[in-house]
Amino acid sequence: MRVVRADGNRQIVKIKEDETVFAGRVPAYNEQENAIVDSHDSVSRRHAKFTVEGSKLILVDCGSSNSTYLNGTAIIPNKEYELGEGDLVKLAESDTTIRLSTPKH
Repeated sequence: MRVVRADGNRQIVKIKEDETVFAGRVPAYNEQENAIVDSHDSVSRRHAKFTVEGSKLILVDCGSSNSTYLNGTAIIPNKEYELGEGDLVKLAESDTTIRLSTPKH
C-alpha cells in the first residue's frame, strides 16, 4: 500500500499473508502498534485495520468516530471490505491517502 500524508511525505506499507496492520492517530494503542499514523484530530486512536487473507486485502473500520472512506464513500464500521488495485482509503477528514498498489518489479 502507498500512503501519502497531507504534508506530501510518502510511506510504503507491506503486509504479509495472515498479517494485520492498523492505522490510527497515535503510534500505539492498547499495546498494539499502528503502522500508519495520522495525527489529524478527526482520526481515532485505532481507526482502521488492513488484513491479508490469502490473496485478498481486507479493510475494516474499527468503530472510528469520524468514518473511514473507500473511494469517497463512508464504510460501515466493523464490516470487511475487500480492496482492489487502485482503491483509495481516507481516514476521517484527514488529507492523508492510502492506495492499494501492486509493487512493480
